[in-house]
Amino acid sequence: MRRADLVFCSGAELEQGWLPLLLRSAGNKKVMPGQSGYLEAALQVQRLDIPDVAILTVGDVHSQGNPHVHLDPNRLLKVVDALVQRLSAIDPDHAISYQQSQREFNHKLRQRMTEMQQIVQSLKGKKVVVYHDTWSYLWDWLGISQVATIEATPGLPPSAGDLKKLLQRLQNQPVDMIVISTYQNERAAKWLAGKLNKPLIKLPYTVGGDAHVTDLAGLYQQTVKLLSL
Repeated sequence: MRRADLVFCSGAELEQGWLPLLLRSAGNKKVMPGQSGYLEAALQVQRLDIPDVAILTVGDVHSQGNPHVHLDPNRLLKVVDALVQRLSAIDPDHAISYQQSQREFNHKLRQRMTEMQQIVQSLKGKKVVVYHDTWSYLWDWLGISQVATIEATPGLPPSAGDLKKLLQRLQNQPVDMIVISTYQNERAAKWLAGKLNKPLIKLPYTVGGDAHVTDLAGLYQQTVKLLSL
């Protein structure tokens, strides 16, 4: 990072546990927040789940909103545009190359979105329970409603009492599926799915999240496929 021209991160406090320390240790003024060499993806789009000040001390809550903006391809295209503009400004000698890469990336992603359109339409109105508030941008894109989270306190595993209360609440509420990420512990979600007799869906969350996801276009395709099974 001492030699970097650009620091690019998700932002909205997702990296707050390690990035500020790394930036300070690097001592590179041009990649500090507020400089042209620092770019947060989340700040390039309209953010969801910006909390009231009153709940900021409760659990793993991001004061600047949900940071997982890459889960909506429409927002991702805006992030890509901001990144290419920043790269072109920092490194104008290669601006044409960055812009060409952007055109190729956008074409591939839009083509994949067109191919998925019918399945995406079939998912609208579905109701899900999630382990953690990871998926807000995905639901916003797909028109899916999140009715509950398994975590009673964000970032903390649910207790047996928490799960019993949640089960009681959901027994008379329509739910289509329980959703977790492949990296999350499935124990509580599996228990709840069994009690409600609903499918447990494990989503890859990011590139490499499962063996089928090798790029961002593939991430959306695999995610939509899993939700529609």
